[in-house]
Amino acid sequence: MSTHLIIHDRTMMQILKELSLRTYDDFVGGGAGEVVSRRESGETRWIPIRGSDGSEALYLKVYRYEPLSWRTLFVRDKCTMESRNYAALREFGGVAVPDVIAAGHRRKSGRLQSAFILTRGVRAARRLDEWLDDRNTNIMARVRLLAEFADLIARMHRAGFYHVDLQLRNVLVSLVEPDRPTLYLIDSARGGLRYWSVRQEYGRFRDLSSLHKGGRQVERTGAIAMVETVSGCRAAG
Repeated sequence: MSTHLIIHDRTMMQILKELSLRTYDDFVGGGAGEVVSRRESGETRWIPIRGSDGSEALYLKVYRYEPLSWRTLFVRDKCTMESRNYAALREFGGVAVPDVIAAGHRRKSGRLQSAFILTRGVRAARRLDEWLDDRNTNIMARVRLLAEFADLIARMHRAGFYHVDLQLRNVLVSLVEPDRPTLYLIDSARGGLRYWSVRQEYGRFRDLSSLHKGGRQVERTGAIAMVETVSGCRAAG
């Protein structure tokens, strides 16, 4: 059995210690925080660290690969991929992403057994789909932010990065400065940098088709069509 645990942000060591998150087993099986989503292969936990209102929090995403399968023998775990993709998005595309605090995985006889990633929560954040559907959102604010979203996608594609799961729920709007909201991309475990033109074109198709699917609601369709058109033109330019 081999276990890999990497603390990416050493400044968080004291907080992790206070949360009893020291070893790999603490992260994967310790039960810290509150479960906010559950899936067949694991769960995501919300862990407040400052303020009773959870104004600052961590998110712990855990995957469990059980029963063990030979299909995971040569497969990279999603948490390592997500950590690397966040770094690539930030470095090559200039895209805002959550800070990765820690990540790790465990293999048994070479096969994935479990994995986790711990990220810092995006402050004052809402999902982009919820923000677009909020009738209290100013129409001009929507137009400005969607134009920024188009630029973000074009910049990401020009850098050769493709998200591959670019759904509206995987885009957060940070309202720390309400007059200047910031877009963050999250849940990027399936994409990555692509260098072959055919794979790049396929990645672009996947990103824009996922976006279009998420914009099928009547109120969103026109906005998403604008994002697709503008981002496509700017990426080509």
